[in-house]
Amino acid sequence: FSPDGKRFAFLRGYPRESELALMVANADGSGEQKLVTRKQPNILLRAVWSPDGRTIACASQNLSGGMHHEVVEVNVADGSERVIGSHMWGFIAGLSWLSDGTGLALSALDRLSGSNQLQIYELSYPDGEIRRITNDLSNYAGVSLPSDSSTLLTAQTSAVSNVWIAPGGDASRARQVTSGSGKYDQTVWAPDGRVVYVSDATGSADIFLMDSEGQNQKQLTSDAGINVFPSVSPDGRYIIFDSNRAGNIGTFNVWRMDIDGSNPKQLTSGEGEYWPVCSPDGKWVIYTSLISSEKPMIWKVPIDGGDRVRVTEKYTMQPVVSPDGKTILCRYMDEQAVAFPKLALFSLESGQLIKSLDISPANYQSGQYRWSADGKSVLYSSVQAGVSNIWSLPTAGGAPKQLTDFKSDLIFAFDWSRDGKTLACARGVAMTDVILIKDLARAEEK
Repeated sequence: FSPDGKRFAFLRGYPRESELALMVANADGSGEQKLVTRKQPNILLRAVWSPDGRTIACASQNLSGGMHHEVVEVNVADGSERVIGSHMWGFIAGLSWLSDGTGLALSALDRLSGSNQLQIYELSYPDGEIRRITNDLSNYAGVSLPSDSSTLLTAQTSAVSNVWIAPGGDASRARQVTSGSGKYDQTVWAPDGRVVYVSDATGSADIFLMDSEGQNQKQLTSDAGINVFPSVSPDGRYIIFDSNRAGNIGTFNVWRMDIDGSNPKQLTSGEGEYWPVCSPDGKWVIYTSLISSEKPMIWKVPIDGGDRVRVTEKYTMQPVVSPDGKTILCRYMDEQAVAFPKLALFSLESGQLIKSLDISPANYQSGQYRWSADGKSVLYSSVQAGVSNIWSLPTAGGAPKQLTDFKSDLIFAFDWSRDGKTLACARGVAMTDVILIKDLARAEEK
């Protein structure tokens, strides 16, 4: 709401046009006014009215220079925009003005700090200087300030997970093979039976390798930015992964390294490439490209390096290739029908849509899906009553079937061995508390 309570600002989506608009209306809903319109994926995400009623600050997603968020102010009188400061955030989860208008409080991910957690920051206005308020291993989602800005309200979340191995996916035989208070994530089987995973134990996201008993853990990346989304080549020679080590901290590209972490090689150099996976024949790396002013699409590049080739032309991302190398399972948004991505099958050869799957986005965890070993079913993780389990849906049609029967915890990542006999998954808990940070004006880094 505006400071006088007479108007309010909100964001309205136009799925068919792939647009999102910043709107202003009177408190009774009359007098709608469109201030700013943005095309996907360069959109506004949050809107808060300034104390003087003249501007609305928004979190803005921008792909130019690598996918990042920034804070912009929109002039209520004429809709003109200005970026507050020059900092490029990895993500902004909350935004609130200080009562005197001298700045804003943010819950945000700062790529420059090397941290993989959402922290609380103060962004001065109008010059955009940054002051960090929190400094720990928790995530802080959302910020709210009272009229005197003396106290900040936020939700503090921390996740703890470990790697579990379950023969046949049998929860009763599942065994925990790692321990610790950090987060093990993004588990992937190597052909020789070892497990590749991502951990934040070092303070940043890095890639590790261990045997299936949790022994002989080896850190494969270090002191080289954020390294995530590992995929192992079918011959076991290489690990393909995402990293922002090339120089621009906000830009992630696809890299390749030997299975022991040596000989890193950059395979792509665009403004943002994500979720790389190897093709079953080991010749290609399939990934999502986020190109400025365009929608996400799936591309491929030779595993030895070379020119990239576009695979799809529709809004598609997070590809997983079928065992026979013919079909891509991915998130797909029908821009003429719905506003949220769903799972779909595309031809790897032609890039054409084969079919959309009857799985509601509310029923699967984003990014948590795989192919079955025989390529006849899609496996996905679903949360019900606060517990994750893995389900199977035949691609030829039929009802989904629950494969695992865990009684507790969330599944953050999973992968089946290539023979389909053993499940590796990162399971754990996400703990959330509502907290107050008092005396914000004198808060210092801890």
